[in-house]
This record gives sequence, structure tokens and C-alpha cells, in this order.
Amino acid sequence: MKKVIPVIAIILSALSLIISLICATHSISDANILTAVIAALTLLVTALIGWQIYAVIDIKKIHNEVEESAKKVEMESKHQVIGFHSIVTVFYLDKIAKNDRDTDVLSFLLNCSLSMMLSSWAEDYQTCNVMAKYCEQLRGLQAQRVKVNKETQLKLLRNIAQVKNPDKIRDYPLFLECMYFFLMD
Repeated sequence: MKKVIPVIAIILSALSLIISLICATHSISDANILTAVIAALTLLVTALIGWQIYAVIDIKKIHNEVEESAKKVEMESKHQVIGFHSIVTVFYLDKIAKNDRDTDVLSFLLNCSLSMMLSSWAEDYQTCNVMAKYCEQLRGLQAQRVKVNKETQLKLLRNIAQVKNPDKIRDYPLFLECMYFFLMD
């Protein structure tokens, strides 16, 4: 369809030119010259309108390509952030396995909840399930609850509340159960 419109515009312009030339060659009088001039002007206006239509269609195409590129870059950057938080979460889980410190547990929980939230926004449910499994591993390593101040507790709850489409995350109930274990006094 996009290639048909310029072709139709060119055909109509050529047809107008042919008709105006035929009218100009039959007989020369003041009325016929005036008709030929009007036909030529009509041809030029038709060509200009056709060019404008083609330019608008071309601009829409460029706009759509720019929008697609912007969405692609946005998704790539989201996946990079998710990857970073996933690595940090694994780092803290490994640190916790080596020595038992409340600060590492809180950092792990914050990164895990943030990874869960960002992954759900990017509709990366596989990463969400992995975060839930990491949380379960932490629960196995850390049998006791940690002291969580109200500010950190609010950050964790805010991250959990912003998880999108929790029904699509298979292990989300496990994740909530683990968070409940560590947050509730």
C-alpha cells in the first residue's frame, strides 16, 4: 500500500500532462491557451499534493522506526539493571552462606525484592522465579529472623507491592512466604 500511492500520484500527473498537451495542440485560441495554462497549473498542484502525501507517509514510517528503536533500547537497559541486581543478590547470598550477618541479609532482601519488582515490570517471569528460589535458599541458610528497622521494612514492602502480574510468577507465593518469615516480628 505504501508503494502504491506514489505510483498512482505519478500516473495521475502524467495523465494530466498528456491531456493538457492534447488540448494545447488542437487549436490555438485565447480560450484554449487559457485552458492549457489552467491544466498545467492543475498538474503542478496535483504533483505538489502528491509529494506532500508521500512526505507525510514517509515521516510516519520514520516516526514508527524511532519509536521501535526507543522501546528496544528501553528493554535492553531494563534487562541490564535486572541482571545487575540479580548478580548483587547472588553475591549477598554467597556472603551470607560464608558468615551470618544481619546487614548482608537485609541487603540481600532489598536486592531480591527490587529484582523481583523490576523483572515483573519487564515481564521477565523466569528471573522472578529465580529470585523466589534464592529467597528460599536464604531461608534455609538463615534459620532466625533479622532485625529490620521500619524504614527498611517499608522499602521492602513498597518493592513487593509494586510487583506487576504476580499471578504470572509461579513461585511468587514462596517469595511472599520467605519475605514474611524475615520481616514479621
